[in-house]
Amino acid sequence: MNDASARHAAARLRAAYLGALLALWPLSGLWIGLSALTLPPGAAGTVNGTLPVLFILILAGLVRQVARTMPEAVWSAAFWFPAQAAVFSGFGPLVEVYGTASTRAALAAHPLALSPERLLEASALAAVGVTLVLSGLWLHMIAAPRDWARGRTRARGTVDALRLGLAFVIAGGALKYLLINPGQWGLTGRVVPGAVSNLGALTDVGFALLAFAAAAGHRGARAAFRALWPLHLALSALSFAKLDIMLALVLPAIGAFLAHRKPGRLVISLALAGALYTAAQPYVHHGRAAVADATGTLNGAGYAARAGIARDYLRDPGAGAAAAGASGRQGWWTRLSFAGPQAFAIEAQARGLSYLPLADAWVYLVPRVLWPGKPVLPGPGLEVHRLVTGAPDAESFLALSIYGDLYWQFGWAGLWLGCPLVGWLFAMMSTHAIGAVRARAFIMLPAVLLALEMAILGPNRFVVTGILGPLPIYLAYIGAAGALGWLARWLGHGPAPISLARRRRAQGW
Repeated sequence: MNDASARHAAARLRAAYLGALLALWPLSGLWIGLSALTLPPGAAGTVNGTLPVLFILILAGLVRQVARTMPEAVWSAAFWFPAQAAVFSGFGPLVEVYGTASTRAALAAHPLALSPERLLEASALAAVGVTLVLSGLWLHMIAAPRDWARGRTRARGTVDALRLGLAFVIAGGALKYLLINPGQWGLTGRVVPGAVSNLGALTDVGFALLAFAAAAGHRGARAAFRALWPLHLALSALSFAKLDIMLALVLPAIGAFLAHRKPGRLVISLALAGALYTAAQPYVHHGRAAVADATGTLNGAGYAARAGIARDYLRDPGAGAAAAGASGRQGWWTRLSFAGPQAFAIEAQARGLSYLPLADAWVYLVPRVLWPGKPVLPGPGLEVHRLVTGAPDAESFLALSIYGDLYWQFGWAGLWLGCPLVGWLFAMMSTHAIGAVRARAFIMLPAVLLALEMAILGPNRFVVTGILGPLPIYLAYIGAAGALGWLARWLGHGPAPISLARRRRAQGW
């Protein structure tokens, strides 16, 4: 890609974002205005079933334009944040309107049950927050157009995708399955530092690289992927964690997209991954419930015990789903909605209920390697769940989303100041990711994956856990870019397994 075409792609990306914002700002204003009015009976329900659909369509159009305009951005928040906003802030709350009768009955019996008017307020809050984050992304595109045209990364030199992919799969697999998982499951009695925990995702990055090389035509990469990936997916399923399953499904899809550059194939791959992810929801919750029953915690049980739980579920999925409380209810859909916690945050802020998790934010920013005695923080979600349920001994966690978090602590000023800053941060991370992908600096993909996780899951958490907590690890990896570039060049010595012609087709230059 030459400089002129790169500048043209960046300009088209800015235009796509501007077009989406010109639609989202009036929609958000309408949402806020309607939530402040006393509407006729039934009108709030109609609005709750209509405005989110428009919201989804706008964001889906933006995601499509980003993929077509700048394929490298599929590895960045510029693509994934609007996609996750469409799912969690648009599609998720629609369960309150279009869910089955049993699902809506279960929601009505929950401590966070919503009236149509409260749902309207919570959805308006999320719509404004999402629009402000996207505005921060767009403002960075305006302020730093060269970064979007050229990309930013300090790591240079292309390393062979197959070789590095296998290295990541082996190293990441050893860390995850021999050190991280046993530590997190309480089998070793050791606290695994966050920096080490995040390195477990090296395995998924490795499979993304293998998928890239396979899509580029390398038979060895295709054979390695087919031999190793099913085992990795099965082991990821034993964690009973939706994030592990999602990474195992999605990263190979976007890795292959770098080679074939066909948005249609990417959409089909992501749709299949989404379908598998949705189908796995009852399995995940059955597994967690079974582990909790057997060990008293959500993180106990070793591989053998978890394999037995998985085997029992697969033998009779219906009984497993019923035991987990999922029978007849669209649990997969209700878990995509944060409207209830956001409505609680709005009421708590109006009542003046004290809640200041940012007071301990500095603790999250200090790596455990520099503070061996750092306390294990349970996260604000535990405190919030106890406030919501009124049960001081509750052990479950509840997330507000960063929009509910900022509003509870600072009111509308929190959203207007905090969300654009989050968008600016996502933009800077996006330019690093785009630069790394364009330069084929695959050694930087672990940092890119951290940024993706922040863009996809961070907005659903609290500011301290979703945004500030992962930031030191990301910055440390970016700061080591010079040494990583040298390592990339060293790993790239020798004959390349992918031919020059196939490499050029894969890179699309």
